[in-house]
Formats: sequence, C-alpha cells, structure tokens
Amino acid sequence: MNREQRALSRLEQYSWRRLGRVLAPGTAELPPYDYINAVVWVPEILAASSQEDEESIRIVAVVLGVLPLFVIRLLLRMLSAWAYKTGAIGALPRLLMIGLKGVVYTSYYAGLDRDDSGQSQVFSGMQVHLQCLPMKQQELPPVQLLSNPKNSRKEA
Repeated sequence: MNREQRALSRLEQYSWRRLGRVLAPGTAELPPYDYINAVVWVPEILAASSQEDEESIRIVAVVLGVLPLFVIRLLLRMLSAWAYKTGAIGALPRLLMIGLKGVVYTSYYAGLDRDDSGQSQVFSGMQVHLQCLPMKQQELPPVQLLSNPKNSRKEA
C-alpha cells in the first residue's frame, strides 16, 4: 500500500523533531532523536499508511509540535493515561498514541541512521550484538504415534 512520498514542510520537520525529542529523548548511551536526523525517514514511513491517516497524523504532529516541550510531554502523558480506558473512550487515544509513537520509534529504532561504515548510532548505543549462524543439522528421535485418550473413551 505504499504511495508516493509527500515531502515534509519545514514546520512539519520541526514538529516531528520536537515530538521525537519528547518520545525518544536519548540517554547516556543512546543519541537524542533530533541528533540522528531520523525525521528524514518520516515521509517514507507515512507513505505506508492510507492518505487519510497520513493527513490526520500530520495535522496532529504540527499542532503538538508548535507547543512548548513541557506541554507536549504533559499532553502525551495525559493521552497515554486516557488510552488505557476501556471501550470507545480509550480507542481514539490508543490509535493516536500508536500513530505518533509508531512513526517516531520506527524512524529512530529501525537503524536507518547508518553511516558509511554501516554502523548505526542507535544500535551501537543499545549495545546489541546479533550474529546469525545457520543451525547445525540435528538428528531428531523417531516420533511415536500414540492414540488420543479422548478418542479411546468415545469408542469404549
């Protein structure tokens, strides 16, 4: 369902950076969201959704992005708490949080910030070392077919 990417305006870039600064602020090991310039991948991520969803999430991002950081934190905390309500009351906040966090976390944790050597700043900060080796062929013990105890009761 990939559509053609629509470039972000300056205001949208600014807004996504601010949302990323709140949702992925960085730690001693991990860089902040705006430091790795993850916002360049946002149009590609948004192109994977429907046009209506993309337009809606862009509007929400711009509205939140122009607010001060402490207000963004407060609103996202309130929205997150509201999302745990059951039924229809919590449905919209849940979808909104999934949309906002999905775009920010996908652009941040996907390892798209690789440099020329292929090293991701986020992955190196996470200190994850994944090495995939083919599994060795193992001989499995022969399978013994046993009758189902439920079937034997019905027959008796």
